Amino acid sequence: MPKVTGCGEIEEIERGKVYRIRHHLGKDPATGKYIRSPKRTVYGTKSDARRALEDYRRELESGFANPDKVTVPELGWRWHEQRKLLKDLSPLTHKTDECELKKVERWFAGVLVSDLSLSLLNMVYADLREEHGMSQRGVHKLNAVMSQVMDLAVKEHLAKHNPCRDVEVSRPRSAERTPLTLEEAISLCQALHSDELDERRVAIWLALATGVRRGEALGLTWRYVDFDNMRVFIKYQYTRDKTLRETKNRRARWIAIDDGTARYLRTWKAVQARRMQAQGLSQTPDTPVCSDSDFGFHDPDNFSAWQRGYFVEHGLGRIEEAEEGGRKRRRYVGYDFHELRHTQATFLIGNGIDPKSVQERLGHEVSSMTMDVYAHMMGGNDREAADLMGKLLQTGGGGQEAPGEEEVADQAAEERAAVAPAEPVRFTVVGPDPDARPCPGAKLVEREVVRDGRTAWVEEWRVTVSSAAELLEIQRGAGAPITIDGSRLTVMAREA
Repeated sequence: MPKVTGCGEIEEIERGKVYRIRHHLGKDPATGKYIRSPKRTVYGTKSDARRALEDYRRELESGFANPDKVTVPELGWRWHEQRKLLKDLSPLTHKTDECELKKVERWFAGVLVSDLSLSLLNMVYADLREEHGMSQRGVHKLNAVMSQVMDLAVKEHLAKHNPCRDVEVSRPRSAERTPLTLEEAISLCQALHSDELDERRVAIWLALATGVRRGEALGLTWRYVDFDNMRVFIKYQYTRDKTLRETKNRRARWIAIDDGTARYLRTWKAVQARRMQAQGLSQTPDTPVCSDSDFGFHDPDNFSAWQRGYFVEHGLGRIEEAEEGGRKRRRYVGYDFHELRHTQATFLIGNGIDPKSVQERLGHEVSSMTMDVYAHMMGGNDREAADLMGKLLQTGGGGQEAPGEEEVADQAAEERAAVAPAEPVRFTVVGPDPDARPCPGAKLVEREVVRDGRTAWVEEWRVTVSSAAELLEIQRGAGAPITIDGSRLTVMAREA
């Protein structure tokens, strides 16, 4: 039988009004872990909390053998304490549990474990939905925690059955995520090329090119970037509680990267090293790739705030004003970081990369049954996946040396391109006669001489362009960006 040790604890929830108390019950002989009594809430002054703590001690010492008087909230806090001791869960998970247990404490105060029934649960949940405006998702989360608490009650023989498992609360559908269109992805890629290099834009690039999660991008260090084999090793994530942890499902993975992404990272590494050197710091293998201004790990919340602003700036989101409770509130509507990951998966599967390779690349623990069926018929193509993303996002290109910051800007300007459909299209070349077809396979349709102070050629060409990378070659040959108007492409050829 457990034994009360020490003086107990009093936790102040609201000064002079609300306190939470509990006692220490020694060690569990089976696990060696310390045991604590369920928390109880006391409404009153701190003196009231001290008296309640002493009463609680006497109650515990007089007999733990009175299970019929255990309330649902008391058992809930005991479950929470055991979960913290025995499960390696993140602090954010524990905070979520505590939020749900406070709801249990509010809506099931004084309800004995032995009295909890399906009819009572349905009545409370209906009241929460109809009278208090709780969403279906909120009711589902509350019942999920209640169910785990009642599972403990069954194990400890405090109840014969868990009524929460009989509640018909359908699991809410996950919010539908919309991937960027190829045109939006290319436009974002062009912006990343043309904007000044910094750690936050590198995180956006990584998500587009590899499909990593936000925490994985922010947790990546140079130690795990393998330029020789063109791949990155995703082992950790940097979480909102500012801790470097294992990835979401504790499965590390290698992800292949394309030529352009390797060059982009190599360029950024050189730029970051120069900036660190200017502040008297040295870049090391443990320096975060997507560091903050002090070259430490970047706060995820601060990063997300910047990312929303960046997406608004580039037409991928907007800020809306809505009135709630008589007050105007601003909220972001648009793509989020996770949509970049969804974009990666959509592009790869849509372009023939087998689902199993996509699953492994994204680090999913399991794929759907359909995905697995197709995966058995296909091989691993992670390298092909990397090359395809490089081609789609126009990240292809050579170069082993990292250019300086000015060269980076020049290089970025050269590499802007546009999306082209895979069907044959017509495009116009305007300017002095380039004396060469703009790209292999192009067929001249019409040529006209225009005299306006000087002789110029206006040429109509027909060509099949299957990717943005091929457009990039046309652009380089012509010496100017390509503009799109429906199926017509216009290239301003450089002066002879």
